[in-house]
Amino acid sequence: MHNFIKAGACIFAIGMLAGCGGNGVKVDFADKTYEAGTSLVKAAVPVFESEMSQEFADSINQEYDEKIMSILDTFMAKTQALPEESEFLFDSEVKTNNGRLVSVVSEAEVFTGGAHGEKFRISRSFDFENGKEIKLEDIFVDDSWKTIVNERMKELCESGDEEYSELWEEPSVEILNAEDFYIEGDKLVLYYPPYKLSYYRRGFVEFKFKVDELSGYMTDYIKELMLYGAD
Repeated sequence: MHNFIKAGACIFAIGMLAGCGGNGVKVDFADKTYEAGTSLVKAAVPVFESEMSQEFADSINQEYDEKIMSILDTFMAKTQALPEESEFLFDSEVKTNNGRLVSVVSEAEVFTGGAHGEKFRISRSFDFENGKEIKLEDIFVDDSWKTIVNERMKELCESGDEEYSELWEEPSVEILNAEDFYIEGDKLVLYYPPYKLSYYRRGFVEFKFKVDELSGYMTDYIKELMLYGAD
């Protein structure tokens, strides 16, 4: 059984996994693994280095450390008295690193007994040249994008594509969490967590939009940032 736990001072193994480097920005993953009683924690936490601004990179690293430690502390407090085995698995992936824009998705799966576990994501995107985190509000000129995105998601769900089968609710930007997005190359990816649109085993439901599809609604800043370094 897999249960993800947040590590405190009792981390038994901390290493550095292979990372992903772009022109000026490098992302490694700190491997934090430990056991405490019947609980196991395995976490790959992003660690950033930047030729543009190491100060900005250090601030992000500190935020990740504090966030993960807080999650682990809460998890450990809940599982210390449980007789069942527990696991907290936390894996991270670089979705984009073009040397300026870096988008990383971390996904956790927590098992504390029962029929299945719990899943959640932490997705963050950064502009290292300007030293800022990209928010959904930075991507679009105004709210008009919501109409076209809703229409496109509805079309995909009605297309018969197996990826969008067995959804019990129609996707809408009105029920989208503002932080539930990432950037993958020239695509903006919006996603919904388990139980939002479908059952747990279905996992995260993603909708991908190319820059060309939403170009008329995106800010020039984000279009230039997403296409930075492209041939």
